[in-house]
Amino acid sequence: MSQNYKLRFDQMKENIPGQSGSTSQEDTSAFYASEGSIRNFCLVWKDGNMDDFPYSYVVHTQFRIGEEKNAMIIELPSKLITLSGYGLTSLFLAFKKQLPQFIYQVDERYAEEAETVVTDIQIEEKS
Repeated sequence: MSQNYKLRFDQMKENIPGQSGSTSQEDTSAFYASEGSIRNFCLVWKDGNMDDFPYSYVVHTQFRIGEEKNAMIIELPSKLITLSGYGLTSLFLAFKKQLPQFIYQVDERYAEEAETVVTDIQIEEKS
């Protein structure tokens, strides 16, 4: 909660009692200086469409190893999100720490074996 206030005691300690280190309130920005503590993850499709979900709504996550592709299943209270692709182990482990901000869908022809690639994103409504 730092708002760049300088205490009078600190000014006296530095032997500059008349100088003010704070900026005027008229110079405030339209945005906060730092990010908040609420984290979201955003799914981005190949066509540019995006869906954003808060991490706090994640009920359960599953990682499934398949023959060719892996699957990561994210359960929300009203939705079931399935991500399919290659090398999703690192994405699953990062997701547990709430690190991914954007998860991009990549065309399968551009997928490389050595990296994490999501080739399919499915969202189903739970009944």
